[in-house]
Formats: sequence, structure tokens, C-alpha cells
Amino acid sequence: MTNQFAIHLFQYLVAQQPASNLVCAPLNIAPALAVAAEGAVGATQHELLAALGASDPAALATALHAAYADLTARGEASFQYAAALFVDARLAGDAALNDEFVARAAAQYGATLATHDFADAATVRVINAWVAAQTHNKIDSIISELRPDDVLLILTAMYLRASWNDPFPAHDTHDAAFTRADGETMLVPMMRLTETLRYTEAAGTQVVALALRGVPIDMLVMLPLHGSSHAELLAAMDAEQFAAIHHTLRPTPVTLALPRFRIASEIALVPVLQSLGITQAFGAHADFGAMGGPAEGLYISDVRHRTYLDVGEDGVEAAAATAVMMGRLSMPVVPEEARAMTVDRPFLIVLCEQQHGTIVFVGAVTEPETA
Repeated sequence: MTNQFAIHLFQYLVAQQPASNLVCAPLNIAPALAVAAEGAVGATQHELLAALGASDPAALATALHAAYADLTARGEASFQYAAALFVDARLAGDAALNDEFVARAAAQYGATLATHDFADAATVRVINAWVAAQTHNKIDSIISELRPDDVLLILTAMYLRASWNDPFPAHDTHDAAFTRADGETMLVPMMRLTETLRYTEAAGTQVVALALRGVPIDMLVMLPLHGSSHAELLAAMDAEQFAAIHHTLRPTPVTLALPRFRIASEIALVPVLQSLGITQAFGAHADFGAMGGPAEGLYISDVRHRTYLDVGEDGVEAAAATAVMMGRLSMPVVPEEARAMTVDRPFLIVLCEQQHGTIVFVGAVTEPETA
């Protein structure tokens, strides 16, 4: 996965909801699509790989494995990833999944295999219970039903909990004004910290990096300059510009005021994935021949993504889950002076791996919520 995939994904989402809180986890979405790509052939596979910025499935698996290896947690920090294939019991005998595909999904992405009766309502509860367990109950469900044509679900989940290297003193948190995207103001609990932090001013934004303890992840807070907006800042961003910003962060005395916030998002990903060039996978021309027996008529019927992000004085807790739902077309289809950075208007946040800058979570906060 490249950061360009993450940025294009989030640009589309924010353009659709420029005044809304929003968070997504590209590093959770990518493995789910990568497993689908392992089972695809021809143009279907090419489109999936191209959107993710990869040339072939092996290169993509290597890149994603390296990205997750970089995020090994230590001490009290927690970073967890899981994947699973939930298969309808109808896919048995000659219609069973190809053993090679199942083996690749397990070896490359750690995907476990579970077979259930998709016609039984209890299967939805089993799937949602898996998601809740993997995300420490921060995401309690990913689907509400299984349709008659659904025969395979590719699931991924991710959970992060870590403290700041430099916590915000709780006694310094006080209500302060925050200007929403619509120009109205609201009172929010504003955390305050005066510390030497990695900081830069570039591309029309102030950027500060808040390091987490025990896991090599920074949370970048990107505040557009007055007269601009977070949506405009994001629309002008590309992977090269993000890398340049990341590389110019330098230890700087900073007096930071940042809202405490908690946001959650539920996103239907098919439209944004289509905008990124993935089209064949969603219709009659889909070719998932490498999945084996059930491949004829197999297509991606839906892609769902849910996230949770809680930022407070002590640190960060975040979770994400993605479901790639696959159906069959034979059935019905559907060192200087301290810099002041007061984050009192809509801003962007990026949780990224410290050394390479791989984007893990990306969010837009337009109306900080704490409940």
C-alpha cells in the first residue's frame, strides 16, 4: 500500500462530507482488498493492485507485512491486527475455496478460515462478535445482515492503544472556543501542553507530531492557516508533499492547545474505490478465478469500514474493521522561540509510522465530540 492510496481515499471521503468528523484506517482497508486481489486474475486483479499502488500480489504482501512489522508494540502499548475468511457452508466439495488461495491468505495476511451457514441469522452475530473481540469492543458490529447472494466475507480488524511520550497535564484542560466549519463556535475541552515537539510550517499548514510511547507511531496534527480550510489543505495534498512535511519535522519548543475528542465513522467504500479505478470487481465482469470452485459469478457486493478514535490527555485509543463482502451473480445482486499552535478550528490528524511515514489512520475533526 502506498500513502497515495491513503490520501486519494481520504480526499474523496472529505470532499463528500467536508463539514463532518471523519476517520478511516487505510492500513486496515488495504489488507482486505489485498486478500481479494490474491483471488483475482486479469483486469480485476490489475485494478485492485493499481489502486493500492502495487505491481503484483507478492510485492503488495511484502509491503503490507513490512508496514505491520514496523508497528510492533512494546511495554504497555498495544497494536493488534487480525484477518479472517468467513465462508458460507454452501461452498463445499467442488465449490470449495481453492486450497492455494486459502493458504496464501493465511501465510501473507494471517487470515483464519471459518465456515458457517449464511442462511442462519446467528452467523451475523458470530461475525460481529469476531469484530468486537478484535477491536476490544470499540466496534461492536460490521454487518447487519447477510444477503442471499453472499458467500464469502473477507474481514480485517485493527486496534491501537498507547500513551503519549509527553502527556497533556489534566489540570491544564479547560473549555475554550472552537470554530466549526460552518463558522459557528462551540465550547470544547481544550488540552494544553508546552514541550519540545517535532514541528514544521509548510504548505499552508502548521504541523506538530505527538509521539506515542511503546509503539513507533506519531499523531500528526495539521492545522490550516487562517483563511484556508482543512478540506482545501487535503485537496492539495499528495504523497510527495506529505513525505516532505514528514521529513521537515524538527524538534521545536511548542505551546500547543488541542481539543480532546472522540469520533467514530461508518463508511460505505464502494463509491470511493470505484473512483480509484476499481470497477470490474463489483460487477458481471469480475474475475476471481484464483479463488477456486466458487469463482464463476463471484464478485464484490459491498465493502464496509468502521472506525473509532479517542484522543485525550493520556494518549490514543483507535480501532478499525473492514468487511469485503463477496456474492455470486447467479443470485440476486446489490530550537527557537516557542511556536504557538492553537487548534481552534477544523483540522486534520494523521497517525503514521515514525520512520517511513506509512499512514495508519487519517481523520478530519470539524466538531470535536467527547461523549
